[in-house]
Amino acid sequence: MKRSICFANDRLFRDSFGLAYVPARETLRLYLERMVSETKHVQREVDNATIGLLKRSTLTPIRTEIQSYLPVDVDTSPFDNSKSHKEGVSRTYKQFDGYHPIFTYIGREGYMLSCELREGKQHCVKRNLRKELPQYWLSVAQSEGTITYQDAHKTVYTGFHTGRTPTDDGVDMDIIFEVAVRRAACDGTVLLFPEISVETFWTNLYEPPQTVIALYRDHGTSEQFHSELKSDMNVERLPSGKFAVNAMVLQVAMVAFNILRFLGQSVLGMEELPYRTEVTRKRLRKVIDDLIRIAVKLVFHARRQVIKLWDRDPWLGCFRKLYAICGAL
Repeated sequence: MKRSICFANDRLFRDSFGLAYVPARETLRLYLERMVSETKHVQREVDNATIGLLKRSTLTPIRTEIQSYLPVDVDTSPFDNSKSHKEGVSRTYKQFDGYHPIFTYIGREGYMLSCELREGKQHCVKRNLRKELPQYWLSVAQSEGTITYQDAHKTVYTGFHTGRTPTDDGVDMDIIFEVAVRRAACDGTVLLFPEISVETFWTNLYEPPQTVIALYRDHGTSEQFHSELKSDMNVERLPSGKFAVNAMVLQVAMVAFNILRFLGQSVLGMEELPYRTEVTRKRLRKVIDDLIRIAVKLVFHARRQVIKLWDRDPWLGCFRKLYAICGAL
């Protein structure tokens, strides 16, 4: 909302949104607070926009030797809102004051499926291996696992442990484990006592342990999606002092996030792309720089507005195709 003053006299911005005038930031804040009473309607419109865009998008699955999976990553990411007195701001596990929203991403492209703003002190419950003896898992690994790596300094066991459940009322699931026994430090110093590190993963997939571990580690890609939202789109410090307004702003930001993702993915396969690349996902910062911040000349003549683009712009071909794709939606 602080940036709304930058568009106060921008005629193109005003006419693009069909506005009679660009409201001041105080007026905009008042409108957003009034929309809180229509939260269900706003949520329904956001859901319809998200579903409609996903239907027109290509979602790439993850393929293994057995079958294909469409990844759905659920993760949290703290928002730093330090030195503020906003409603819901409290201490996060990152040791700063802010919010702790949760996000859901779908496909390898990283479309945002849903999001929810939460108080900073609201944490996720995770399994704490520090309460379990590493020697226990080493004995399990030696009896039920297989050695997947071994040298003079380290031995790694992987395997699965059956008959446990993550919740009291849940279905029995396998515990995939990876236990590493280090006999020497990274610099080659021999350890007096071996160091045991343990990683465990709950799963109901019928996949080899190494495949399950690789799938879980690929979940780390969602950290890049968080970075795009917080850094590229600058959504980390939410504008209002009221929690409900900030929650609604985050929902609207999700729509903008998915639109930018759709634009970036649409141009990757175009022949007019100025460069050749093997990447499968275009970062939102590059989408904004290459396709949103295009230099134009706005001409007013005979009660008409004409947008003139430089005919040597390397992104002109992609922009025209993308404009046609969006116009057909």
